[in-house]
Amino acid sequence: MRYRVYFLIGATLLTLVGCTYHDDQYLRQAQTVSPIASDQAAKIKQEQSYYPVPAIPKESVLTPPPLVPPGSDLQRFEKQKKNSSAAGTSSSSHAYWETSTTGAPVLVLSEPMETAWASVGHALQATPYRILDQDESMHSYFILDAQSTSDKITKTTPIYRIYLKRVADRTRIILLNQNNQPAAQNISQRILGTLQKKLQ
Repeated sequence: MRYRVYFLIGATLLTLVGCTYHDDQYLRQAQTVSPIASDQAAKIKQEQSYYPVPAIPKESVLTPPPLVPPGSDLQRFEKQKKNSSAAGTSSSSHAYWETSTTGAPVLVLSEPMETAWASVGHALQATPYRILDQDESMHSYFILDAQSTSDKITKTTPIYRIYLKRVADRTRIILLNQNNQPAAQNISQRILGTLQKKLQ
């Protein structure tokens, strides 16, 4: 019985020593990493991104929409104004002088009747001549020449008619007296000359 006990104790000790030896050997192998041998024929590209980087999209330039509604008269007027500027129309040729067959001075505006009517109306408001009446169907503005009566409107203040006549793509401006006849040359030059300055 005593020998059996000694035998069991010895076998247990041998088992423990064997396990400890194998554990130490496993730890030594785990801590030692063998170098990885690469194939010499394999070519490795240096400094190359193996994951494609998407290109940064360029910022699109947004054009603001026009403030003028499409197809409006104002848009058509601005287009005509741009076309006249692109054609090189200078301020000196925008409103210039001609002489009628009767010898009366005539102011010619390089605009069609549709836009010339509004241009003349705005220009007259900036002159010392007061608009008494206007009739677009007759292409006429009726004004008071208060300068002839010391800048006062009286019963004797003369009334003149500024008549617009369509000539192709231009408009002729004629000053008529109360008898619908061309006004005197000096009066036409004074009134239409003032109008010309405001049309530049």
